[in-house]
Amino acid sequence: YVDRQFAYDKHHTNSEHTYRLLLVNGETGIRSESTAGPWAPTMKEEFPEVEDFARIGGFPTSVFQYEDQQFYESGGMVADSSFFNLFSYKFKWGDSETALDEPLNIVLTEELAIKYFGNKNPVGQYLEVNSQQSYKITGVVAAEQNPGHILFNFVASFDSQQDDIRHDWIIQNYISYIKVSDNADVALLEQKLVDFFKRHTPDTGVSIDHRSYEFEPVEDIYLYSSINGRVPNIRRVAIFAILGLLTLIIALMNYVNLVTARSTQRLKEVGVRKAIGARKNQLVFQFLAESFFFCLTVFILSLVSIQLFLPYYERLVGDTLTFSFAENISLLLVLFGVTIVASILSGFYPAVVLSAIRPINLMNNRLRGFGRANVFRYGLTGVQFIISIALIIAIALINLQLDYINEKDLGFEKEAVMIVPLRNTSIFPNRESFAERLEASPYINSVGMSGHALGGGDWGMPFRYEGGSEPLSTRFMAVDAEYANTLKLEFVSGRNFSEQLATDVDNSYIVNETFVRTVGWLDGAGKGIEMPTRNADGSNGWAPGTIVGVVKDFNFHNLRNEIRPLVISNRLRWTNILFIKLDVSHITEGVAAVEGMWAEIENDLPFSYYFLEDRINRFYEQENRLSTTATIYGIIAILLACFGLFSLATFMAEQKMKEVSIRKVLGASVQQIFVMFSSSFFKILILSAIVAIPITLYMLNSWLDSFAYKIELSEHTLVPLLAVLATIIIALITILYQCIRLIKVNPVQLLKSE
Repeated sequence: YVDRQFAYDKHHTNSEHTYRLLLVNGETGIRSESTAGPWAPTMKEEFPEVEDFARIGGFPTSVFQYEDQQFYESGGMVADSSFFNLFSYKFKWGDSETALDEPLNIVLTEELAIKYFGNKNPVGQYLEVNSQQSYKITGVVAAEQNPGHILFNFVASFDSQQDDIRHDWIIQNYISYIKVSDNADVALLEQKLVDFFKRHTPDTGVSIDHRSYEFEPVEDIYLYSSINGRVPNIRRVAIFAILGLLTLIIALMNYVNLVTARSTQRLKEVGVRKAIGARKNQLVFQFLAESFFFCLTVFILSLVSIQLFLPYYERLVGDTLTFSFAENISLLLVLFGVTIVASILSGFYPAVVLSAIRPINLMNNRLRGFGRANVFRYGLTGVQFIISIALIIAIALINLQLDYINEKDLGFEKEAVMIVPLRNTSIFPNRESFAERLEASPYINSVGMSGHALGGGDWGMPFRYEGGSEPLSTRFMAVDAEYANTLKLEFVSGRNFSEQLATDVDNSYIVNETFVRTVGWLDGAGKGIEMPTRNADGSNGWAPGTIVGVVKDFNFHNLRNEIRPLVISNRLRWTNILFIKLDVSHITEGVAAVEGMWAEIENDLPFSYYFLEDRINRFYEQENRLSTTATIYGIIAILLACFGLFSLATFMAEQKMKEVSIRKVLGASVQQIFVMFSSSFFKILILSAIVAIPITLYMLNSWLDSFAYKIELSEHTLVPLLAVLATIIIALITILYQCIRLIKVNPVQLLKSE
């Protein structure tokens, strides 16, 4: 898994010299990959060190049709003809060098090609898109691909979208990649971009002095990129790697402890061998050979288990994993190295100690030399306790954070809200009348419209505001008058949009509390703001408007991001998504009612929908996987620690049999024997807790910092204490059997030969 994560984008032929252009906001520190269409081509014209470029842009969810097959397809993009030159993809059919050379060319993934054409070669065939354009299939990328950060279902040629946005220096709708020459100074090129953009950016009244520009290496994007406040994937990979490493460490330590305890049962065997002439090096070789063959057997079984459990682990981590002996030689060498280390640790130590003891002492079970090494075994057990306590604390706090996310008031009602994209349907031109029909159903409470799905899809937009000298960078949404009612947004001042007021359509706005606080107002209702617009002569200008209401802050993005200033417009022409609030007690009937009314109007395009709550839950899939994985590793680690503790308790019980017999003869009580035997274990446990708690809390606090809204560790001080208590109970249950053995010991049987 870790090997695959570090392999992302390393396979591209020019990966070492390919970069993604980033725009950095000096005021907020936010780094964005959104760029305008002309940026990359102009860089290639002006900077000789820029050898090539490729831009990619979104392709909206569309209806694809081939003969009588018709489906909605998403996950598409447009790209320059040079895209497959910069990024190496394996083609099953077609030529990667010419696949995107012409307008209305399209490259499909193998999965999508099979969906429409079966196993036939579709190159040269045509797909109807939205019943408006015919795209010629020029290539099919193979299903088996090396991992990369760019994922797509299909790629259309960049020139397929004939619009002015491609040539606009302001609107940033694309992601731009550049390939530089081998000897290019990337840092110097970044400095040149400041003057480059000052020369080319049209004057819109918005200062760009706070901007800086970066070139992000393609090989670093998947693991280390933090654009738009995202948490770098390296954190997740590191957590998974640490969990696996800790489990391996516990297993190794546990095995060493078990072998050590078992070796006490072979004292007379070693004594007899030494008495008949066995040399020390022969005994050491015997123990090491036995340990190696055992570990080698486990190594072979582990290779078999990888194939058996890999599909389950894929579902756990949410990634495609493959394992083959030919492609994973380095991993096999690492595993074999672990096998050798485990053999040495488990075999060398008892071999050296036992071979150094006199035969007469071995045959009489006198382990004075062995007993001096208890510190080593206590240390191994202590490390296992540290890891176990840390995992228990981590599991508890991760789940508390996930519960907090799921239960936090987002500022709107997400339950029973059905979202229906209208796209290019025949309903779209008459969406207002369709919404009115839906509201007449007894199973539907209200219907709102928006141009943006919550949790993403809103636009970035600068707004001038009353009393401000510089425009404010905001998020922007277009909705209708019923949107706020459908989601139960709370107004703190002013009013909602009104369908009765014509001025509300283009000239009225609603803002959130963060907008008001950011600009320094006490109340925003009635204040004036201006939105960027295009004048009749084609020049850039500002359209004045009025804030009619202020809504209480709501989380229109996920909880990793703080709420940003938001402006909501009543521009109905920009809305294309229905938000339908169903009666919670009749959700099934409500869905059926919407689907029935859809079918009455739209005969050609299939009906599709999803629920807002499901969309929000998908934002935290990584955290849920982390919780599940930590829980599984935690259970394994605790079980292994119990085995290790049991092995140490077994060893200690063997050592203390005669001591306990003497104590019982001298009148020791059951309680005194129990305290004598278990006190050392509980001392180890307490010391382990002292080490584990601060380290774990520090690491978890770092993980929690990736969330703008999180639990406070100071409010959950009982969690570490409960983790220690749980560990004590588990340890007590584990050593109880050996305690009972000691308590039941018969002094006569053990002391008769003394």
